[in-house]
Amino acid sequence: MVELLGYLRANGFRTFIVSGGGVEFMRPWVETVYGIPPEQVIGSSGEVQLRFGKDGKPEVFEVAKVEFIDDGPGKPVGINRFIGRRQGRSHQRQRPGRDVVSRYSAGTRLSCYAG
Repeated sequence: MVELLGYLRANGFRTFIVSGGGVEFMRPWVETVYGIPPEQVIGSSGEVQLRFGKDGKPEVFEVAKVEFIDDGPGKPVGINRFIGRRQGRSHQRQRPGRDVVSRYSAGTRLSCYAG
């Protein structure tokens, strides 16, 4: 997988991880393991709020509420919402480069979309 990701990036593709797992769990380690920066990791997430601490400094706090589930029917919604591409549809390029979306489940490749 690491070799494939490197090959795709070397040939002008942007690579993303789109997972049903929690985005806050994945972002700290995905760049080290797969070379994918945190802003290109899409996953399930909880709500956060901006609050001010006792010292008056702003802080982001997690709220015990689900914001987005990136699994099942939520996956194409997440791809469109966070990447700006619709899975499996033809589209005009708005920026240089190529995109490929591959979906894996339990180690089995289910589908691949290129645009």
